Amino acid sequence: MIVNVKSDGSVVVNRRTLNEADLTNLLKGLVQLNPDQAVVIRGDEAGAYKYIVNVLNICSQAERDQRRLRDRKMKSSLTIAARC
Repeated sequence: MIVNVKSDGSVVVNRRTLNEADLTNLLKGLVQLNPDQAVVIRGDEAGAYKYIVNVLNICSQAERDQRRLRDRKMKSSLTIAARC
């Protein structure tokens, strides 16, 4: 999946402009379907880096949410002795 970040901070995926909530939902759905899904973030060179960081944070949150979901499912059938 390719996420394009324009110079004004707007995010475009598959020619569709997404707000933060839409991007979050899309990424959570993708991670749920395929935890190894690659995401390429392309930023406009004229844009502020903070827009890229925002998208990175959304990606990271989607991955963490999926990891918590997997951990909860594992706990129901397995006792985890230690956490990293």
